[in-house]
Amino acid sequence: GAVLLLGALVRRLNVSGHGVELRRLITAAGVALLAAGAVSSGIRASIWRDNETLFAQTLIDAPLSYRAHYVEARRLADAKDPKGAELEYRRALALFPYDAGLLANAADFFSRRKHCEDAAPLYRRSLEIDSTNHTIRTRFIRCLVLLQGLDEARAVAATSLAHADLDALEDSVRVDSLARAMQGRAEKQTR
Repeated sequence: GAVLLLGALVRRLNVSGHGVELRRLITAAGVALLAAGAVSSGIRASIWRDNETLFAQTLIDAPLSYRAHYVEARRLADAKDPKGAELEYRRALALFPYDAGLLANAADFFSRRKHCEDAAPLYRRSLEIDSTNHTIRTRFIRCLVLLQGLDEARAVAATSLAHADLDALEDSVRVDSLARAMQGRAEKQTR
């Protein structure tokens, strides 16, 4: 952009008849600017050698970018660093709790770690943003059942049925089946 501006200025000076020295000075400034840009690009190019380096630099360059923390959380989870992944998911969520994908991925992360108490509110919020995601709804129902939230699990399944979501019928049957199984276990333990 700056080089184009300088080029336009040189052209304008040629048309208006300004001195050769001024045109040379502006041309030299343009060349210096172009060289500085090339050096800067060369320095930054080393960051692109692999994803790990790129993502680490993105966190430095844009520490308030929720996407940078979200991508780092996923990378750390894949690298089997659950503490680091949890920290980055929490940072991303603190920066921007309105991305249904982020909410669902963070919920999945907590659910896989057997932390449905952390996952359920994230699934709930994700579904408030995108109520059409059947997979997230099913995972939310599973967490609710594990947390003994059978009434809410039934309500989530029933809401899906009300919207003519035929996949929700399977969820509804699953919730009722799990509820009966859990109730049977509880009765055996009290005997």
